[in-house]
Amino acid sequence: MTLPQSPRLSLRADLGVLRAAVEGDAAMVRMSRELETKYRIPKSEAQEFMMALGAAALDGMGELTLGRLTARFRTMNALRAQVGEALDNILSGKAMGDAGAQNLQSLFAQVKSEMEGLQKDLQQRELPKIADELSTKLKQDLEGTAKNLKEADPHLTRGRFYEPPGVLKEAYNDLARRKPALHKAFETARADPEVAAILQKALTAEEQTQGALIADAKARMHAKGASLAEVADLEKAVKELGAARRKALINNPETIEGRMKIEVLERIHDEDLAQAIAESDFILLPSAKDEFGGVRPFAMDAAGGASRLKEAWANFKTKRKIPEGQPLTKSQRSDFAGFWRENYLVNEGRSMVSERAATWELGRHEDLNILKPPKGYSKSGGTDIVGFKDNGEIWVADDKAWFSSKSASDVPAFTHELADDILADVADFERQINVEWKKFPEPTDPVQKQRLTMARDAVERYRKCGEELKAKTAGWKKGEIFDPAKTAEFNAILKKYNVKLKVTSAIGIVSEVSERLKLLEVGVWKPPVP
Repeated sequence: MTLPQSPRLSLRADLGVLRAAVEGDAAMVRMSRELETKYRIPKSEAQEFMMALGAAALDGMGELTLGRLTARFRTMNALRAQVGEALDNILSGKAMGDAGAQNLQSLFAQVKSEMEGLQKDLQQRELPKIADELSTKLKQDLEGTAKNLKEADPHLTRGRFYEPPGVLKEAYNDLARRKPALHKAFETARADPEVAAILQKALTAEEQTQGALIADAKARMHAKGASLAEVADLEKAVKELGAARRKALINNPETIEGRMKIEVLERIHDEDLAQAIAESDFILLPSAKDEFGGVRPFAMDAAGGASRLKEAWANFKTKRKIPEGQPLTKSQRSDFAGFWRENYLVNEGRSMVSERAATWELGRHEDLNILKPPKGYSKSGGTDIVGFKDNGEIWVADDKAWFSSKSASDVPAFTHELADDILADVADFERQINVEWKKFPEPTDPVQKQRLTMARDAVERYRKCGEELKAKTAGWKKGEIFDPAKTAEFNAILKKYNVKLKVTSAIGIVSEVSERLKLLEVGVWKPPVP
């Protein structure tokens, strides 16, 4: 929760301008290409990162500029009060004296100085100085982040995406020994520069992207005369090399994944679970907690990873009906690796990314002040995102990252579960207001004070809405909410407290809601196309 520190949680940078800068400015193009070549980040992602960096810089520049202007207006307001008091004394007939005259002259000189400074600020003559201030601030932030990373992991010297040399070469040589036909198919394809570039990306891509890249490479090779058997061998070769590379990285103590696996295993005391992790190419789901009890995406934390694995292990044995205490076979341990990957790594990882992207976009395009950022795991139920706008609206959003249809037909968080979910949110908000926010000094800036007051008002209205919904819907059976009379009562309570229900789908395909959800006035929100 950052409301006490920042009067505004959203960005106002124009996407079109940012994209033009990333694609046209020589320095930004150079940095983007370095991300692509040195760190093997796809071009689209590298450009998105550069746009985010540009947005942060613009925001920082705007914040510093606004701070300078605000300080000048405050000084001028204080001077105006002093001048007004002096003039009142003169008009009331009080003797001013030499000291009073000098003081009044000094006050007018200060007002003139502030006016001239304000004119310079408005004409942006001070931009180089502001840029220097911003550069110093960003540098301090980066140094602080680096220091925190060092403290969290003193062995973190090579960076998050360090890949030990020779990993792919060893896998390639091993493939030549074991399966010469696959090696030959891959070697033949590599001779074509365009196909070689595609294969290089495919070897490091996640499964879905890898499939598309392989299909592209196969089509190109088939068009050049390769047989169906040869292109089939090419696909097998890419998948085997990719799997070998992944296994080598995850089991290498020089990589952060390898070190994490070692540290997690030290915390696992169930022999079957430890063996399942050791035998498989496990990718651990990051789950480090932040200072407010939320989950930091993609932060590596061994204790959190071990805890999630134990939870997944218990769920796995329950779903597979494996009796407690019964030793597992190698096949069952291998099955757990797939269970973990599908239910925790892929499903929750996708949801975490989608919810965070939706939060970013809502803040950016709707000026939504976030009260509830996305939760760490998609299986935990409840609302996804809650925030308020300056016009008093409270938005409750549910993000659909996995819906297979373009139309969202069922959102339990917006129907029979809404009252309980709102009250659960309020309990968390009140804890943050009464405990976490008190860690920060009470704001003195009028804008920040106003926004903090608005946040507290929004939480109070949200609480009353949840309580009234709870009382009204008590005894309603599942589905009764769509009875016309009950729907009208439900909607009236939401309208009374200015609560809006929204469906987002940041990395999904949902673009509309079902007719039943429309009865509850649920809307779909998508970011504007730049």
